[in-house]
Amino acid sequence: MFSKKTLALLSLLFIALGFAAMGVASRWMAEGLGNFTQVFLRVIGALVLVGILFRREVSWKKIFRLRFGEWLILFAIGTLGYAVMIYSITRAVLLTNLISVSVLYSTVPFWVYIYGLFLARQKFSWKAALLLVISSWGIGMIASGQLVPHIGSFGLGEWLALAAAAFDAVWYMGIKLLEGKLNSKEITVSALAIASISTLFMAIVMREPFSFMAFTNWHVVSALIFGILQNGWVTLLMAYSLKYIDEVVATQIMLIESIYSMCFGYFLYGETIGPIQALGTVTIIGSVYLMNKVQST
Repeated sequence: MFSKKTLALLSLLFIALGFAAMGVASRWMAEGLGNFTQVFLRVIGALVLVGILFRREVSWKKIFRLRFGEWLILFAIGTLGYAVMIYSITRAVLLTNLISVSVLYSTVPFWVYIYGLFLARQKFSWKAALLLVISSWGIGMIASGQLVPHIGSFGLGEWLALAAAAFDAVWYMGIKLLEGKLNSKEITVSALAIASISTLFMAIVMREPFSFMAFTNWHVVSALIFGILQNGWVTLLMAYSLKYIDEVVATQIMLIESIYSMCFGYFLYGETIGPIQALGTVTIIGSVYLMNKVQST
């Protein structure tokens, strides 16, 4: 059959496919659910699933013994790094094409680097700074469709995709800051619990309408189930893959998500990108690829 390394590779390709498919799932859920409502249902479902899967690896005593500053980090992970991030990318896929969202969201490593300079006293790198500038140019090409970008041409969807990347980086920085305090399973379960409370609160504040009739739409139901299961298998498959594939190589493989998103956008919605946006896509993916290598050295 397959070797363990091959299975790890296939797992990463499957995870990337799942991330790309979430763009479609978000559009399907939007047919019957408000933005915060769909995020809340996905998160609370994921909390139950992950809580069951990792019940033996989570120590609630350890979690509740955290200091105030550590709780603030955990709160930031759950709200900004999870709830707000998912809301932002959900809104983004409703406002712009899937490939643009996927590529702009792939800039997470750059945000992690920027946060690291201020929060983790990470050493400044001219190579990383140059790649950040090049990537910014690529972002401008995708958002404006112009070789010389104009910030006024940026749409809300593009801004939200970038914001989602920035918020997702909060998750990674939070994990680094909590190293030695909690394991990854404890951080995940705690963050999901905080995210479920915050998204429910926002759904109520925004007065989003809710009707059980939404669950008569098979698009809504199937997408919601997929979104919940995605949280379970991503954690398990990623942990398995990183046992046999280097972390840097794994992040490079995950860049294939943009190809999946382009295929979903084209075949399901007829979405296409122009030559300038295609150049911007190549520029960003290339910059992220090189950035991962710079950060690993």
